[in-house]
Amino acid sequence: MGAISNKSILALKTLGQSMNGEDFQQFVAQELLPKLWTGTVVVMDNLKAHKMKGISEMIESVGARVVYLSPYSPEFNPIEHIIA
Repeated sequence: MGAISNKSILALKTLGQSMNGEDFQQFVAQELLPKLWTGTVVVMDNLKAHKMKGISEMIESVGARVVYLSPYSPEFNPIEHIIA
């Protein structure tokens, strides 16, 4: 899992298995939230784990906001070019 800004990699986490909703929730809470700032826009695709109850509320609790990409469009998701 990863999160990038226009300047750097913000957070990375490797799992030994496929990611599930609980893994993503922990990533957001432990790795991503501490690195966000007021006004940050977190762009996510439509993966089911990204839309899990409580995820957007956690992100918004630090003054950031969530924007979801249109249905799968990797050309608009810059992290696809780093991880792929």
